[in-house]
Amino acid sequence: VVTMTRSMAQQKGLAPCILDWDRYTPAERVLLKDAIETARRSRERMSGHSNNRPTWSGGRNVYA
Repeated sequence: VVTMTRSMAQQKGLAPCILDWDRYTPAERVLLKDAIETARRSRERMSGHSNNRPTWSGGRNVYA
């Protein structure tokens, strides 16, 4: 699993790879899914996105 920016991939003429999941054993599929999720979280973290922010709750301070 490789993480790169969309613009870099377009410059290099790369496209997202679609995995043929049938080629892999169930154990390998688990490892691949974990690698894909790890890359996604790293990509989001490096781009400044975060899913672990508290949500606004009706005007109250979310940290209170």
